[in-house]
This record gives sequence, structure tokens and C-alpha cells, in this order.
Amino acid sequence: MSGKRSPINEPDHNKEEGDHDGNKKRLKTTEFRGWSKDISDNSKSSSTVYTFKCMFGDPSKPLPSSIKTSKVSRIKELLQFRKLPTDGSKKVLLDRLQTDLPFVILEIDSRECIQRLVSSFLYHIKWDPTHLFECKMPARGPLRAGAGKLWCEIFGTDIGMMVQMGQASSDPSTYTERQRKRHQDRLDAAGLDWSDFDRAKREPNARGKWRKLQGSGFDPHTKPPRGWGDDDDEEPVTGGAVSLHAVAIEKGDKIHMTYDFGKNHKFSIIALEKQERQTSLAEVKIFGLETRVSLVEKSKIKMPKKHEC
Repeated sequence: MSGKRSPINEPDHNKEEGDHDGNKKRLKTTEFRGWSKDISDNSKSSSTVYTFKCMFGDPSKPLPSSIKTSKVSRIKELLQFRKLPTDGSKKVLLDRLQTDLPFVILEIDSRECIQRLVSSFLYHIKWDPTHLFECKMPARGPLRAGAGKLWCEIFGTDIGMMVQMGQASSDPSTYTERQRKRHQDRLDAAGLDWSDFDRAKREPNARGKWRKLQGSGFDPHTKPPRGWGDDDDEEPVTGGAVSLHAVAIEKGDKIHMTYDFGKNHKFSIIALEKQERQTSLAEVKIFGLETRVSLVEKSKIKMPKKHEC
């Protein structure tokens, strides 16, 4: 469905302004959700709406070997817990356990932020929103927030420093088999190749392919503590500081979400659709936070509670 965009301006989260000392520039967050105040739920203000499928786990990730080697009776117990069928061969049962994951499908206004998406998902799976999260997604568009430097993304701070100092070669034949495999694994994980060794040296400030935004499932402005190796010249940005529109999510993108550090619960959020609508979604309260979001579908598969994981 297509239509003209609303005259309501999307907040420019890429806009920067100087601080009171006129020094470091920071992302502007003073107009957080200001756009929504100008929309009446009964108005015909057009909008862009994302449809996300939010899953507990990752259907593309193989099951742990401890489960693959389990007895059929144990695998059936796990399926029964999820309220899934237990018929079929062991391979069928394992495939079902890997891919038939609990899910929630949501529609959300593109002007909402990652934090609102996360809190809405948590609300519908009946998990509390009081812990920190991290969402990893493709880094697109001009927004630099959450996009790490290429050399660090590929190699980490240890090998990355060697690359920066010119002590690492882009020729795989110069390494031992063990070193070559270690470098290849990191390149594969980053979706890059050996030529990016040289690019990392030529362009020390080049950005990587991934963006990571962190925050709290409840408070959009909660900033997690800085970790060792974070850029000292950049203000940390939370998942409540930028909109879905600003991070340039496209249909088919997968967001890798980790929730409740320490427990490290893993979720997958997949963008199923991105559509222009003639009307805006109604504003509802999720954990007391106004959000333009609606529930489309919730799977009948049992969603485990945090203490059951």
C-alpha cells in the first residue's frame, strides 16, 4: 500500500548540536516523540509502518550438540513444553525444535525507536522490561550512532591494533594455519574479506557493517556503562535516542537482540514489511509508555518465562 507522506515532520535524529561549552557534538534528543503529539488517533495522517516478527531464539542457528545427541524422549519433552507436536523421526523433531520458535508479530510506526519495539515485544511475551538490551542490525544510512569502526568490528581490539600499526598482512599465506583460521573466522563473522585488512589501515575511521544500540526495556534514556575499547570521542547512544526510520531498517533485515545481560537471552527480530499507510496507528500504553504499535499475531507455542530459560 502506498500513499503520500504526512506533513508531520519526522524527528531529525541525525541532527547534531554543540553542548553548552561549544565542544563535543551530541545527538539531539530533546524532541523525543514530539512528532506523536501532533497526531490525532482519528486523523488520516499517513505514516510508514513496519511489521516485525519477534522470536525467542534464532531459527537459523543450529541447536547445541547436547540437544542433538539427546535421546528422543528428551527432545519430545522439550517439544511438549512448547506445546508442539511430538510425531516424526528424530531429525524431524530436531528441525521442529530449531525452527518452530515462539513469536510475536507487531506493527509499529517507523518514527518510534528501538526501545519502543523492544518494550512492546517484552510486554506481549509477559517478560518484565527492567533489564538492559542490545540490538545488532545492519548499519545503513548517514547515521553513525552505534556503528563501530571497521578495524575493531573485524579484528577486535587485540588484532585490530596490529592492523592499525601495519603489523598484520592481508596475504593469508603469511600466517600459520591456526592464525589464518582465526582471521578467516573473524572476517566471515563480519561479512568481509582479506582485502579489508588494507582498507582498515587506509581508513582508520571507516565504519563497519553493523550497528549496535543498547538501552533499557523500560527507560528509553538509560545508558549502559561504557566498556573497554569504546570510542572516547563519541557520546554513547541508546535505543531510545534514534528512530527506526533513522537506522534505515529495510524489509528482510534481522535484528539480533540480547536481553538481560548476565542471562543473555537471545531473540531474533525480522522486518517482514515496510509499508506506507494512509492513517497512523493508534497510540497505546505499553508499560506506561505511549507507543504507536499494535499486536498482529502471537504464536500458540509457549513462550518460556525468564526463570524457565
